[in-house]
Amino acid sequence: MRSQDETALGNDRPRKRMEFTDHRARRVAFVSSCILNQNTRAPANADQKAAATDVVTQLLENDVGIEQFPCPECVLWGGLARPKLYDQQPRALRAFGTWRFPIVKLFSRTWMFITGLRARRLINASMRRMDDFVAEGYEVVGVVGVDASPTCGVSESLDLIEVVAQLENVDVTPEAMAKPDFDDMGRLTLASTIKKPGYFMGGIARGLRKRNLNIPMAGVHPWKDAKAEARRISEALGLTQGS
Repeated sequence: MRSQDETALGNDRPRKRMEFTDHRARRVAFVSSCILNQNTRAPANADQKAAATDVVTQLLENDVGIEQFPCPECVLWGGLARPKLYDQQPRALRAFGTWRFPIVKLFSRTWMFITGLRARRLINASMRRMDDFVAEGYEVVGVVGVDASPTCGVSESLDLIEVVAQLENVDVTPEAMAKPDFDDMGRLTLASTIKKPGYFMGGIARGLRKRNLNIPMAGVHPWKDAKAEARRISEALGLTQGS
């Protein structure tokens, strides 16, 4: 794998770095949007009031600057409320258990595949931003995503079709999904995750492999203990852990 000292942009042509002196540590982590701003989490999914405080604190205590990815769901699904996703939910709920559900599943899988294609524009822009930091000699200490997310999961992601199938198993009614709460979404999410990255973070991982950059990736799990998750992220990124 190429070390970050062997700097080049995507076209592999090195450029001359500007020489200057100031107080920056030249270390940076790229994080999902909601790590810094919980208001961009999907409805009923925010586990913190403002930010993933423990993770952010660990980064700052290690002199690591924080670069925020765009929220792919907000961009691709119509804004904070994700109307392009949630407007489909009543149709899927009504179809579950009927002959129509396989058709709805096929439509939904196709829609998610198209989401993955549309996400490439965001992924490419984010990788160009990372290229710039690497080319200028910054250490990218890692990428932090959000596990159990359909887009930003690193080691596991949410299967949106499985959510509908799991409603009965986790004792959540279709009526409750019209006004979901955090606990309901937690039970559904834990029952509906799959061991594969989300559409956006999967693309970031491919971008790193394409560039032969050995940059660690880890995902915070919103329904697990926040402090334990911060310690796990710090270990994955090779950071010194605070108290």
